[in-house]
Amino acid sequence: MASPPGHPFVQVEGVNNFRSVGGYPITPSSDARFTRDNFIYRSADPCYITPEGRSKIRSLGITTVFDLRSQPEVDKQLAKDPSSGVPIADGVIRRFTPVFSREDWGPEASAVRHNLYADASGASGYVDVYADILENGGAAFREILLHVRDRPGDALLCHCSAGKDRTGVAIAILLKLAGCEDECISKEYELTEVGLASRKEFIIEYLIKQPELEGDRAKAEKIAGAKYENMLGTLQMMEQKYGGVEGYVKAYCKLTDKDIATIRRNLVSGDKMIA
Repeated sequence: MASPPGHPFVQVEGVNNFRSVGGYPITPSSDARFTRDNFIYRSADPCYITPEGRSKIRSLGITTVFDLRSQPEVDKQLAKDPSSGVPIADGVIRRFTPVFSREDWGPEASAVRHNLYADASGASGYVDVYADILENGGAAFREILLHVRDRPGDALLCHCSAGKDRTGVAIAILLKLAGCEDECISKEYELTEVGLASRKEFIIEYLIKQPELEGDRAKAEKIAGAKYENMLGTLQMMEQKYGGVEGYVKAYCKLTDKDIATIRRNLVSGDKMIA
């Protein structure tokens, strides 16, 4: 696996798209505040993590891993490679928090089933699929948010299959609650283009072979992408549909104003901004 550029990417051997979401500016702010570093990480599925990767996870202080995959995805991976069920690292707790419990919502399966990513104009297909994630993910996202509320000293990792869609929505919620601007959140999401660069061609070739895509490489490339506009449109939709992220987490994650204030405080520090 090729090493991505430096910060926010972290080289964890055997894991794609691993990065921190610390150091992003909180605005408007007159006191130069940023999201906390060394607290929240995101990645693709760590099922192929190596011993060196496990050592790196321990060195980062990660205590809890939130797995957003569905049960069929987990079962499929275990059938392919039983060793992938080994704990990510000694002392690290895995929390199975599926966004979709019984449906196969791996990035390839979900895109092919809906065929929305590729057929809809602009980013609207992604926005539709991400709206589905929001509608179904309240309980899963609540678990992550409660960890931030109650265990601010324990770093966490959030992942799905590619670390792109479900993970992207979860991280967007956290960054928006912290007070980051939509443009900043969308740029952070787009870093997945870099984080999955070594895997992207494999995904495209897989998609091209699916009958729904009829060998259309342009559609496959769109499905495999993580463009800025996809997340920007989703954040705008969240504002219109739920009255913003606070309205969403109150309705779907059952959080109170007090919860939100604590979560926001625990997400923010005076850390140095990412260059």
